[in-house]
Formats: sequence, C-alpha cells, structure tokens
Amino acid sequence: MALGINFLIMNNLLNRTLIILIFSSLIIVGVTSSLQFFWIKQKIEKRVDRTLKREKKLIKEQIKDIQPETGFSYNTNRASVKFISNSIQLSNDSIYNGIMIEDGEKINYRILNTFLEVGGQNYKVEIRKELEETNTFIESLYFTFLITLILVILMFILFKYFLLKNTWLPFFKTLKQLKDSDLQNNLTKFSETVNIKEFNDLNKELNEIANRIYYEYQGQKKFIENLNHELMTPLAIIKTKLELIIQSENLNENDLKLISSIFDAIDRLTKLNQSLILISKIENNQFEEVEKVSIDECINDVLNSFEDQIRIQKISIRKQIKSKVILDSNEMLMFVLLSNLIKNAIFHNYAEDGIIDIILKDDYLVIKNTGAVNELNQLVFERFKTSKKHGQSLGLGLSIVKHICILYKFKIAYHQDNNLHTVTLNFNSSELLQN
Repeated sequence: MALGINFLIMNNLLNRTLIILIFSSLIIVGVTSSLQFFWIKQKIEKRVDRTLKREKKLIKEQIKDIQPETGFSYNTNRASVKFISNSIQLSNDSIYNGIMIEDGEKINYRILNTFLEVGGQNYKVEIRKELEETNTFIESLYFTFLITLILVILMFILFKYFLLKNTWLPFFKTLKQLKDSDLQNNLTKFSETVNIKEFNDLNKELNEIANRIYYEYQGQKKFIENLNHELMTPLAIIKTKLELIIQSENLNENDLKLISSIFDAIDRLTKLNQSLILISKIENNQFEEVEKVSIDECINDVLNSFEDQIRIQKISIRKQIKSKVILDSNEMLMFVLLSNLIKNAIFHNYAEDGIIDIILKDDYLVIKNTGAVNELNQLVFERFKTSKKHGQSLGLGLSIVKHICILYKFKIAYHQDNNLHTVTLNFNSSELLQN
C-alpha cells in the first residue's frame, strides 16, 4: 500500500494534487469529528450529571419513608438507585463512567456515588443512569462522518478526472510540445490563446525562451563554421608559402630550424582549432546521428592506428576485451573518445617497455597504463590542463572525452597508484561529471 501511495505521489501533478486533497480531508474530518465527539460527550455527561443530582434531591425526600437497608435498590423514571451501606461519616460526591454486566450483557452507566443524612443516619447511595442511547447516538454520528469522508474522497476523485484534468489540460499540452520540440533546430511556437491567465503567461515566456534558444544556437553554429573556415584558410595559406620558401636554395641551417618551428606552431594551432570546435559541437549536441557502435571493434581499430608508436615505445598491450559490446552512440564520437584515451595511455607511458591493460565488459571499460606520477590527478579532465613534463600537449584530449561522457551520460573516473594510472568508463551510470 505504501508503494502505491508513493507511486501516486511521484507519478504526476494531478495524482499529487489528489493525494494532498485526500490527506487534507482525512486530517480535517478526523480533527473535526474528534473535537465534536469530545464536545458532544461533555455536553451529554453534563446533562446526565444534572439529572443524577436532581435524582439525589428526590431520593433524600423519599428516604424517610423507605427506611432502606444495605443492598436495597429500586428504579425511578430517570435512574437506578442502590443503597450500598450505612456510612459512619459523610464525604464528597463522585461521578464517573462505569460498566456493569446484566444478564451477560455489558451496559455503560454514568454513576453518582453520594452520601445522604436522614434522621441522624448516614446513607451511601449509588445512582446510575444508562448511557446506551448516548453511545448509539455517538456511533451513528461517527458512521455519518465516515460516510461523509468516503463521499468527499469520491468527489475529489471525480473532481480530478472531470474538472481538474480539464483545467490543467493546456499545461499538459504545453509540456508535451516542449518534450517533442527541438528548440535548437526548429523555431517552436506555443499557443498564447489559453483561457487560463497563468498558463497563457507561461506560454508567452516559453515563446521568448524558445526564440532566444533557436536564434542563439543558429548564430553560434554559424559562428563556429565561419571561425573554422576563417582560421583554417589563412593557416593553409601560411603553410603553403612556407613549403615554397623551404624549397629555396639560399636557406641556411638556422633558417630551416626557424621554418620547422613555424610548421610546428601551425600544426599546434590547427589541432587547437579543431579540438575547440569539436568540443563546441559536442556541447551544442550537433552529433545527432545515433547508431549501433561495436566498442570492441572500435578499440581494435584505434590500436591499429597507433601500431607504429606502440612498437617504437615497445609497449606491451594486454587485452581482456569482450566481443559484441554494442552502444547506441555516434560512431565518430566513440572513435574520438577511445582514441584519446588510448593515445593518452601511450603518450604518458614510459619511453620504453611500458604496459597498457585494456579491459572491456558489457557495462564498463578500464584502461590502465604505466607512467610517471601525474601531479594533476583529478584535474586531468579539465580544459588546457597538462603535465609540466609534457608541455607540448594541448591539454584538450581528456577534456573532449569528458564532454562526450556528459553527452552520453557515461561516468568516467581517473585514479593513480604510484606509477600505475587507471581510467574507468562506466556506460550505464546516470551520474554526470561536474562541468
């Protein structure tokens, strides 16, 4: 039952509203019925007490003629009277509720114990008034409250399905339209003719937001395309002219070194431009094509592309790769992700005789590599963060990896234990990296 209530509360707005109304009704009816019960009970008891006290006065007048003995009892029109004993001394009256068994049946009474002095003799008298009619009245009252509560709950349920649902219908239409819309690539229009003012205002605000998202995204997309073109074109021209200069016969060794350093700077600037544009495209979700990507095949392709570097550094590759590990993703992005991870494991490994362990299972990928202690530790995924020992690195490879993980809701973690570095990639985790 608790699970059912939790489901209703978490399910949607209408169910949550219904549960609030029902609980409010339970509290209100419960509190009011309890207060009314105590109020009515108090009123009835006071009325019965007045009856018992009037009966006491009548008994005092009658006792002269009766001359009762202990155990003598009789009934009046209003109560039952019983003489308990002759009393030596008088004391205060006491009134209380009691239960007596008569003919095997429990009967509720309101009881007055009093002391009377008649003719110099003290009598202890018990006067009882039956409360069965009162209890029947209170039970009927509670039954009425219960019926009222059930009718209120049924009314709320009908209210939800026939009135509340129609009232919130424009909101649900807006929500569905918002879920189904691609605000970045399509100009979305929400209705501004809703009869409910708050929903109409909401749609107006959403239209402004949708317009801003669309035009800002399209402007940013065009800016990135233009920036890429404007940067790559002059870089290509500079590189072509340098290639012409290097063919000159009048160049000395210093000239060649200078031109070589310029080539390196151009290559570095080209890679920097490409990496930043790739990160920007990932952040703007411009890789919408999703397909079935075989991760095990992709890892083998990456290793083949780095085969020469692995052979030069004499790195030992130890693989525990499960076949047929398929993910729904963009094939190019998965290749970039795996390429950057494996390249990082090679680049930061020992110059010779290093080790790389690659473990692939259905839910995770682990890449371990030997190498010098990394002073960056958990900052390795931050943009432009690179080890002082590898100053030539751009510091963008693992940042690109991080953004791809955010896009596909992967969880990635880095750990180092002395000279062993471990990157763990969990494919099924919903925990995102912090931006």
